[in-house]
Amino acid sequence: MEPRKHNWIMAGCALAIGLSSLLFGEKILINDGAGYDGVVYCNIVEKFPFIYHRGVTDPYYAQRIAPCGIVHYGMRLLGVPLEKPNILIAFDVLNIVLLACSALLWGRIADHLKIEYLNKWLGFFALFVNFCNAKFNLFYPALTDVSAFALGLAFVFLYLTGSTWRLALATLVSAFAWPVGMLVGLSLLVFPKGAVTVQSRPRMSWIVTVLLATTVTVFAYVVAIRGYVPVGAPPMNDVWLLSVAVLFGYLLVLASLIDTWPAIPLKVNWRLFIKRVLAGSLVFGITLGALAYMSNSAPPRNTLSMFLKANLAMAVAKPGGFLVAHFVYFGPIACLLLLCWKDVVRHLQAWGLGAVIAAAAGVLLALSSESRQLIMLFPLFAVAAIAALNERRLPASFYVLFVASSVLLSKVWLLINVDGWINSQVMSVEEYLKFPWQRLFGSIGYLMSAEMYLLQALFFVLLTGAFYFGCIRRRAVATQPHEVRLASPVQAGDL
Repeated sequence: MEPRKHNWIMAGCALAIGLSSLLFGEKILINDGAGYDGVVYCNIVEKFPFIYHRGVTDPYYAQRIAPCGIVHYGMRLLGVPLEKPNILIAFDVLNIVLLACSALLWGRIADHLKIEYLNKWLGFFALFVNFCNAKFNLFYPALTDVSAFALGLAFVFLYLTGSTWRLALATLVSAFAWPVGMLVGLSLLVFPKGAVTVQSRPRMSWIVTVLLATTVTVFAYVVAIRGYVPVGAPPMNDVWLLSVAVLFGYLLVLASLIDTWPAIPLKVNWRLFIKRVLAGSLVFGITLGALAYMSNSAPPRNTLSMFLKANLAMAVAKPGGFLVAHFVYFGPIACLLLLCWKDVVRHLQAWGLGAVIAAAAGVLLALSSESRQLIMLFPLFAVAAIAALNERRLPASFYVLFVASSVLLSKVWLLINVDGWINSQVMSVEEYLKFPWQRLFGSIGYLMSAEMYLLQALFFVLLTGAFYFGCIRRRAVATQPHEVRLASPVQAGDL
């Protein structure tokens, strides 16, 4: 079968998952189906034209208006009344269409990277059959998460294919779909493969990494001893020293990711670099101007200081709690990222400095147990992991285990709306940490109870061990990629 036919089949499968949820699946019932933040997005859709008025939009939500605008004008084009039940269905339809398009896009990425047939489907399960996309985003449709995920895949495709102005357009759109969208897009736009000569400097990277890891860990220690607890992140105080040690070890992993440095003396493909800088400057200027025009003078919803303190507190609330949270939310691909990290890094480095910068930002952003924050960078890590696995001769048992664990962790089989709990307007964290609320919040890291954390951490360790000892440890690399081994010095354009 031709690769393109596989791509359309994957798109059809994603569409089927979405339609099944729309027709037969559960939906959040809080605030008549809008959920929590979804109330704001529904209001933006209903009153969308007014966002063009100076100083109307909240600064935080101004960075998420693009999906709301698509819903608004789509409904007006079809003549659908702008009422909450219709708006929620419209969000559902938008999410389903974006998931199907994302599956098609994944197929094109896999073809570009020459991913084998079985591994292409492995990537489909990694990206789409998880709690994030198969359950949560369809259960709670009035959010912009699926838009961020689709844009993340678009970033990977456009970056790998070397498109400048389409990548600039995607960056501009993402700036109004997800808070970190512009930063991720600009790093990929300004630093493409071949723009800057790079070389491997492991010794320097270790010095920088140890300093970074020590600094972040010390700040986390200060946050912990001062008793700062963000909403929904109850700490396990009796083991917080272990949490700090796990955090330090995790940050040391960054060393292998940032051992690629611009060569000295600096060598730049000025024609390509200037073109990308101009495109990035244009996107940056338009974005800042539009946000300044639309945003009101209200205090920021989340300051940088608040964001950093909350993330550090989550990082040490439970030992490796943020890793468990990402495993539960994104599925077994998290296990494979850890097991194949060195190979993943080789691919990221080969793709260019922009991919390394974006991935390094993702490693730091992953300190938060709120896995949703990683949704735009998740495709970059997942694609790199699949590319790394594509080098290996994997047994049939590996694919069976991955598919089975993906379906299990997706929790498509789990009923959430039981005992009428979801109708409750309870806003107490203490209640969220109990059942039946944990049917939902047990899969959302920062609201995971200690009992659910321990249970799912055990499963994380066992599954990682099963992948390693049963499928990966004794399997030799089938082929070494011709473009990923970095020497010193090396031309990025020659990789």
